[in-house]
Amino acid sequence: MTHLFARKLGAAPGVQLNPLQDNSEINADQRDQFFAGMLRLSRGRIDKPFLVLPSNIQDKMGRGGPLGKGTNDYKSYVAVVEALKNGAAGAVLQRLVPAGTVINTSLSKLGRASR
Repeated sequence: MTHLFARKLGAAPGVQLNPLQDNSEINADQRDQFFAGMLRLSRGRIDKPFLVLPSNIQDKMGRGGPLGKGTNDYKSYVAVVEALKNGAAGAVLQRLVPAGTVINTSLSKLGRASR
């Protein structure tokens, strides 16, 4: 911790300035640096929200699609990526999907051989 003024006036005439140093707002954790959002993504869970960190952006969210006419999907993707690259600790995201989307867990439908 640095001190702005190290000199002491003692008995000499003058004004000694000792600025307040309030460290009560400093947090060791990063809970206040996370944000949440809902957006359309090319990758990610569809059943529940998931955590995205600056280190795994493309692994969890996929790549942003082209900016189509009348859509804000790519703009919201860019906003999340920029926030994570500019200092946010993480994002909790919920992927928006069409109403009829289901999770397919069958191995045969995924093209893998059953054992």
